[in-house]
Amino acid sequence: MSKNTQQTLDPWATAVKLYEKTLKSQQKADTLIDEAFSGQDPVSRRRCQYLFLGALRHKLRLEHALDRLIDKRPRPRLWALLTIAAFELTEAEIIPKVVDHAVRQAKELLNEKEVALVNAVLRKTPNQLKRLPRDLATRYSHPRWLVKSWESVWGTPNTEKLLQWNQEPAPAYLRLRDPNLIKNPPTFLKATQWPTFFEVKPASWDKAEALLKAGKAYSQDPSTRGAVDLLKVKPGEQVLDLCAAPGGKSLYLSEALAGNNNSCLVSLDLPGKRLERLYENIRKISGIRTKVVEHDLLSLEFSTLAEHKLPTSYDAVLLDAPCSNTGVIRRRPDVRWRLSPQEIAQVSKLQFELLEKATEFVKKGGRLVYSTCSLEPKENKKLIQAFLKEYPNWECLEEKINTPWENNCDGAGAFLLQEC
Repeated sequence: MSKNTQQTLDPWATAVKLYEKTLKSQQKADTLIDEAFSGQDPVSRRRCQYLFLGALRHKLRLEHALDRLIDKRPRPRLWALLTIAAFELTEAEIIPKVVDHAVRQAKELLNEKEVALVNAVLRKTPNQLKRLPRDLATRYSHPRWLVKSWESVWGTPNTEKLLQWNQEPAPAYLRLRDPNLIKNPPTFLKATQWPTFFEVKPASWDKAEALLKAGKAYSQDPSTRGAVDLLKVKPGEQVLDLCAAPGGKSLYLSEALAGNNNSCLVSLDLPGKRLERLYENIRKISGIRTKVVEHDLLSLEFSTLAEHKLPTSYDAVLLDAPCSNTGVIRRRPDVRWRLSPQEIAQVSKLQFELLEKATEFVKKGGRLVYSTCSLEPKENKKLIQAFLKEYPNWECLEEKINTPWENNCDGAGAFLLQEC
């Protein structure tokens, strides 16, 4: 695709094509957006993202309405176009304008017979959208198995609060790294209840990006505070950040280590594309010793660290484990459609193995924090209970479970562990 073609990429048509891809595969939404809009006009990207993620966020409710207007589901391209248009209709002030635009797009993307169907269906869609489904799963567009699971843990009232939370577009947060900016934040940032975390005001992202590029801020949800705060890192300590990419928590940890030349921060993760962001973020750190190690934690040996002239045991170890991401569904609406109970069971098994391995690198008397951005007990409290049962020489000193409807930020779990 040429540069000129990229610059004129239509955000509405692109949203349809990206949604069509999700109907055919399990590709991640953010990956699809990044690939489509690499080097693109950010305004077009944001418009496409709004339509694409909005359709994914309200998927079941939109399908509930459209299924009552069509006898049989059409091919993916047509279904994707109807879904994007139906989402736009949920917030439209001038309904005929939205329908007419969708029909014009259909003439470019579909055949003549399909264009006629688009016109007929979308003119009836607004009335169907007003008829809200009774069951929580369809009304709030979440898989039924997941809603049922949450109800068994949190109860129906709290589950509905969580579902409502997930259906709202996530605000953009910056964690300021510059002490002067923290004292005198720019006017496009709004203070929050969490020190150093600020919400980006609407239509201000271009200004925020300047701070990000300068290394004076990092785009990060306040829920990430829990794991880093529990670890209680101090200047002069040697710290190991496991599963570190993309590096947001490494940056956070580095600030607590600042002021002592003996401080050491090692950030480890699997080789791969995600490491590009990790290296980029580590380069923003100064004043302490840092090192990125590309390695699988499960096969990590003391000799591997020694080859890099690094410590083999650490005062503080953070394991931010790969997880189901059910705590960040508001931010990543496609997560719910890629999950299954089997995948949660598989990831919890991996998490247990990673936690076992992480203990090998903790100094006697050192601390280990295990954290996830999941709400699932199998990945949090139940996993820690199982670990402590198998390793009675370890104890949990403190835990933080972040529930969005109570804490007003993403869901997460963090546990401070120490060998007895």
